[in-house]
Amino acid sequence: MRRRAAWRLAGLPATSASAGRTLWEMNSLISLQYPNGRVHDATLATEGELKPGQAFELHGRRWRAVELTKLPRGSAAKRRMLCLSGARPAASE
Repeated sequence: MRRRAAWRLAGLPATSASAGRTLWEMNSLISLQYPNGRVHDATLATEGELKPGQAFELHGRRWRAVELTKLPRGSAAKRRMLCLSGARPAASE
């Protein structure tokens, strides 16, 4: 259960009120950019489309979606949401 909580997006409901269980409808392609400049591509389970300004916790960090990545002309790859690392989440009490 703890792992699912780390993937939950801020502002999006993560449980079904009637069933009381987690409902994930799609996977969002993301690029995680760390403070040192490294970028890692990943997939994030979400209930809807990930939009700029939304925040989530993953890999012990707080991330904020910024913008869709730009692709070279003629590229067959899919666009990913660029996410920047913010401060580490506060310790839960």
